[in-house]
Amino acid sequence: MLYRLTLSSKRLGILLLTLCTVSISPGTPSRAIYQERPAAPTETIIDSNITTDTTWTLANSPYRVTAEIDVEPGVTLTIEPGVTVWIEKDLKIHVRAGASIIAKGTPEHPITFDRYRDPVTGLAPRWKKIHFHENSSSYFRYVDFAYGGASSDESTILHFEGPGTHVLNMCTVRDSKRQGITAQGNSLNLTVAGTLFEDNGRWSLAFDSGANVIVTGSTFDVADHIAVRLRDKGEGPATITISDSNFLSDGSNFVVYNEMHDSVSINARNNWWGQASGPYPGAVTAGVDYTPWRTTEAPRVGITTPPTAIFTVTPDPTVVQPPGTEYTFDASDCSDVEDYTSSLEVCWDWNNDGTCDTAWTTTKTATHSFTPNVTVQTVRLVVRDTDGLTSEATQDIALNTPPTATFTVSPDPDTPL
Repeated sequence: MLYRLTLSSKRLGILLLTLCTVSISPGTPSRAIYQERPAAPTETIIDSNITTDTTWTLANSPYRVTAEIDVEPGVTLTIEPGVTVWIEKDLKIHVRAGASIIAKGTPEHPITFDRYRDPVTGLAPRWKKIHFHENSSSYFRYVDFAYGGASSDESTILHFEGPGTHVLNMCTVRDSKRQGITAQGNSLNLTVAGTLFEDNGRWSLAFDSGANVIVTGSTFDVADHIAVRLRDKGEGPATITISDSNFLSDGSNFVVYNEMHDSVSINARNNWWGQASGPYPGAVTAGVDYTPWRTTEAPRVGITTPPTAIFTVTPDPTVVQPPGTEYTFDASDCSDVEDYTSSLEVCWDWNNDGTCDTAWTTTKTATHSFTPNVTVQTVRLVVRDTDGLTSEATQDIALNTPPTATFTVSPDPDTPL
């Protein structure tokens, strides 16, 4: 028997609402019913070439690269500590002749280059690489490079072509589809310090003849892949030195591979090979000098240099000013190879007694007035970088003019009595 149920539109709406209503007790978290996606952070879209000197700031992070772009000739791209850069599928960043990237993170605020993850689909395909063309330069410190190396001419995260000078200091290069770094071309100078290579799909560092590579204080965690490979490509002599670093492998493949062993020797002395007895059989090819080796694991050590301390004083510290004059001290010209000036901390010792009278601060200017109870007061500036290294500078402040001593004698001392 067939029954027909007829409902008005109003009653139908009530019925549907009833069927779709779920009773939630006070103790049941709402996410049991609906898992809300976290709000995506506001992004800065990069979809065109960088044509003038540009700074990517933490305030505008993350940056999402949605098109293949050039850092055009002569242009410098500066990246502040803590910035995240997302690069979409199969895209490259080209750094052209005379251009440079300066990216100085800190231990607390590293910089990240990573793949972009679609918040709707959850997909996160690999990006290709940052390609440094001839006569470009770069400096990277506390930068994490991850999930690049998508299929391309070199399938690498970082591609350096000489001539040019490039530095990786306390960085991480990881999870490339194939290669971590490719270095090629005459007069290419690449320095790698305190850097971790991890989970790269084929080899971590590949370089060709003509490249000059120095690696110190770093770790190659390669499992069954090759850590370092000198390829029989390019022209000119190749120079590579790896020292005080760690090669961690499962023993199933070469770790350091030299295709040019008849003409070039790789200096791989004083490294840790995962065991006190040195490299396992088959870990190195001919043309690799690995003795002596370390018998303990090497610490991760980057390049550290103390900052340069300098400051100015206004008004002119060599001219005596009225009592109570407020002086302005400016340390904005302090600098450091590894840190931006904005990351440096300063403190002021107003009477140069060895103890700072102000707290450490990244603010580079301060004011102070002196009690003119001395003729000259020496002020000391202390500058500290993010590695804890310090430098000092001093400046004398003229506070009083010394009195002029004079006297007379009577009667005239030149007249005989």
